[in-house]
Amino acid sequence: MENSIHDRIHAVDVSRLTPLMNDRMLERFRTLPFVPKGAVISYIPYFTGGTEGNIALYARVRDYHSVMYAYMLEYERGLSARFPGMRFMALKNGWPLPVVPAANMCGVGFTGRHGLQIVEPYGSYVTLGAVLCDSLLPETPPEGECAGCGECEGACPTGAMRFDGEKRALDRSRCISGVTQTKGGDNLDLIKLSPYIWGCDICQRVCPHNKDAKITDIPEFTDGIISDIDSGALSGDLSGRHYSKALDLIKRNLEIRGGAI
Repeated sequence: MENSIHDRIHAVDVSRLTPLMNDRMLERFRTLPFVPKGAVISYIPYFTGGTEGNIALYARVRDYHSVMYAYMLEYERGLSARFPGMRFMALKNGWPLPVVPAANMCGVGFTGRHGLQIVEPYGSYVTLGAVLCDSLLPETPPEGECAGCGECEGACPTGAMRFDGEKRALDRSRCISGVTQTKGGDNLDLIKLSPYIWGCDICQRVCPHNKDAKITDIPEFTDGIISDIDSGALSGDLSGRHYSKALDLIKRNLEIRGGAI
């Protein structure tokens, strides 16, 4: 992969992140096998090309959680060999770190107005990961910034995104991505406002940083792409997908999109 995870090390002091952790994060943090002082942040891209379909782009490929963790374990081994005597621990999807602020702090791209991390040349079509360390590594500075054009906010069909000029806010109860992945709720009708039955890419698709996003070369993401799901596909093999344990929600969302609500 271009800009391999084994290239430049993007490190951050964990003490800068703990004030941003919620109670659940802190509880998990206290159960780690060692007290981490530093974290190395990385990413893998998942964009496979076409954008048409009713499944969000990140979910069209193999579940990114397992793929990301495998790459972070590889990164952990590489760091251990590079820094003998230090202790490292790969995290699945960055948990329990607030991985987006962490990425900002150490120069793994920058956060867009839509709240997603943008890493050139892949745009916001990336998933973040982290490796903890029991020692501090030299910090890397932030780099880049969002164009701030507001295209993402204007394109959201439910008005879930707000920006007051300084601070971004997201009404998760109106975010189509969240609604499609949540049981119950009072806003299921919002699913009819987009083509998606799992996740949503509307804010990403209009982002200028994604206009010429580079296609992933991660082999786990380039095979077995599923862009659309209909009722017939639910009886097929959907194991290893982000939504494989939530097919009841997929079925519900398909019914809503068909007007049966």
